[in-house]
Amino acid sequence: MRKKLLLVLPTGNKYDYVCAECGAPVGGKSDNDSRDFYRTIRPQGPPRKSAS
Repeated sequence: MRKKLLLVLPTGNKYDYVCAECGAPVGGKSDNDSRDFYRTIRPQGPPRKSAS
């Protein structure tokens, strides 16, 4: 089986499991670890000035 990350959500990650030989879906799983979601958000800062 291969584990594929489908979504990074605020409530946790959603994974899909597929057969390593034929690629058929086998199952799925969601975890409750939201750290990856908050790592993907860029910190808010002042607006950038355009270089003209």
